[in-house]
Amino acid sequence: MVYCPVCTIAVAGGAGLCRWLGIDDVISGVWIGGLLASLTAWIASWLERKSILSKAPGVVRWLMVAAVVYLPTIIPLYGLEVAGGPHNTLYGVDRLLVGIFLGTITLLFGNWFYSFLKRLNGGKVLFPFQKVVIPVLCLVIISGVLYLTVC
Repeated sequence: MVYCPVCTIAVAGGAGLCRWLGIDDVISGVWIGGLLASLTAWIASWLERKSILSKAPGVVRWLMVAAVVYLPTIIPLYGLEVAGGPHNTLYGVDRLLVGIFLGTITLLFGNWFYSFLKRLNGGKVLFPFQKVVIPVLCLVIISGVLYLTVC
């Protein structure tokens, strides 16, 4: 599960644009979560190719990489008071963290859906840049749903 550079750049651009435009933290979090999921996949894939941490089972290796990617991103958000405000919650959880969680799950689903569509089509993509469009479109859809329902 490796995400292409164009997809990662699109997700990073979406996260930066959301924060710059002052869009709600839950939607910004979706794009940040997508970016972090993509970075985790890249790093874990690189470690596998280099046979680093090769003795650790695949899931453990991915969890270790996720901790190294997510924690240094999320912890400073609390220190800078970007996250953690008492009035910035959704169902009792910080809006940014909810968005990061939903963005991570959405990007993973988008990658699965891309693979599913490719398998249905005999191992061929349905349209050019499908590997980029499907995950990013999933993030756009969840952002729209969140905007219409909780913002």
